[in-house]
Amino acid sequence: MRKSLIIGLLSILVGLFSIATINNIFSNVMAIEDYYYHENEDDYYDTKVNKYECQKGDFEGFYTSSPEFCKKELPSSSSLLPSEPPTTGQPGGFGSSVYVAGVVTFNIEVTKISTVTNQVSRFSQPLSGTTPHAIEFDPVHNRIYMTTQAGVQVLDTDLNRVVQPQIDVGVGGARGIAFDPVHNKMYVTNFNLNTVAVIDTNTNTVVATIGGVGVRPIAIAFDSEHNRMYVVNQGGTPLGTGSVSIIDTNTNTVVGSPINVGVSPQGIAFDTVFHRMFITNSISNSVLVIDTNTNTLFGPPITVSSPWGIAYDRLHERMYVTNFQGNTVTVIDVPGDQVEGLPISVGRAPTGIAFDPEHNRMYVTNRSDHTVSVINTNTNTVIGSPIGVQGSPTAIAFGPG
Repeated sequence: MRKSLIIGLLSILVGLFSIATINNIFSNVMAIEDYYYHENEDDYYDTKVNKYECQKGDFEGFYTSSPEFCKKELPSSSSLLPSEPPTTGQPGGFGSSVYVAGVVTFNIEVTKISTVTNQVSRFSQPLSGTTPHAIEFDPVHNRIYMTTQAGVQVLDTDLNRVVQPQIDVGVGGARGIAFDPVHNKMYVTNFNLNTVAVIDTNTNTVVATIGGVGVRPIAIAFDSEHNRMYVVNQGGTPLGTGSVSIIDTNTNTVVGSPINVGVSPQGIAFDTVFHRMFITNSISNSVLVIDTNTNTLFGPPITVSSPWGIAYDRLHERMYVTNFQGNTVTVIDVPGDQVEGLPISVGRAPTGIAFDPEHNRMYVTNRSDHTVSVINTNTNTVIGSPIGVQGSPTAIAFGPG
């Protein structure tokens, strides 16, 4: 009886062990299947990071958001540096980056910084133009659009090279640029002609030129709530009265009356939570706020020393403003419409700034130091050492993976 009982218990234990083992193996197989599934012979799709990993060819081991990228070949004239390839073997190799443009000996150099590792690669091909004014990312086609005095340059962020000749938006005055993701259009201000050019990013051609904005339009930002572009106009003289014009992107027409924003405004950023535009005014040492629901000024000007570039952190509902003369970054609490804490010290002559929402960081271009500082927006402290870049950096943009 006891022997039979022991044999029976052993049989049950063996059975349970077998079931557990089988379940464990099955679970592991399912986990593997969930992690990688075979897309085709050129790539796998990694569901953990929502990327394709190229399995062969010139880009074996690279991660990309487009399966077609894995089929590309590097042309002999490609500007991708063999000695400085984008990061391989990890998610983010062709993922989230910030793009920094600066001037080197009368040419423009573009530096690509991985926000995963803060490693640097660059476009080796010098770009025409003397001053990069602004950069905007097109997430639909994985391209960056850069304004210069010569026009608009278009660069493939997967291949790290120029993809076509410059887009002409008028004589010598391309400045601010903003993307309308609803209509897949880039809007570019022309500082000299007092116009805004509209570029269809599917064809990279100018499809409209909008007049009726103010004098010397220098910056622009998209209001995703109302489908409008807000254009910052510096005014008729170096110390002229600045204004903001509004463009309806459904009709590409100027709507309403210009909004007065003081002397020589410089930059603009949109608050997507409270639907406000924040405009930096370097001469008046202030930041003005426009309520885009009413298109009127909201509250008194916020005092900020020598404000230049501005970027929005949606997670913490803050604006970060570079202080060109103070070598600092000022933080503005958006709900409270006031400065928060002390300015954050960065490098010399900070101008451009871009937010990385995936890692909660601000990237700041230090024009005189030829570097980029990184701010942790959770703690509002600078992390790591400044990142060296090519030339005097003046423009910067974040590109999501």
